[in-house]
Amino acid sequence: MQADELLALGMNHGTVRLWHLPTDTVFFEAQNQGVEIRSIAFSPDGRTLAVGGIDEAVHLWHVATGRNVLTFDQLGSSVHRVTFSPDGTHLLAALHDGTIRIWHAPAAP
Repeated sequence: MQADELLALGMNHGTVRLWHLPTDTVFFEAQNQGVEIRSIAFSPDGRTLAVGGIDEAVHLWHVATGRNVLTFDQLGSSVHRVTFSPDGTHLLAALHDGTIRIWHAPAAP
């Protein structure tokens, strides 16, 4: 399965879904009950999905397995946007309070 065949959707009740477009099926679904999802982003290689919301954390999911591989939490403010650098080496989170956090993005397993 290739990244350009997937569509990600984050919902305000905490569900993240990945659709496999060619077959119009849900490939993966994760739930963070009560967490309003504000932003999602695929890494440039399509192997990792970053999810940020009102839980003051950024969650990284391995796309192929649907496993949560890393969480950056206790950020002190809800996450407004997440994005990867074009080369995929860094992950950025813009927080609701105006803070910008940048991490080295871990390589997907």
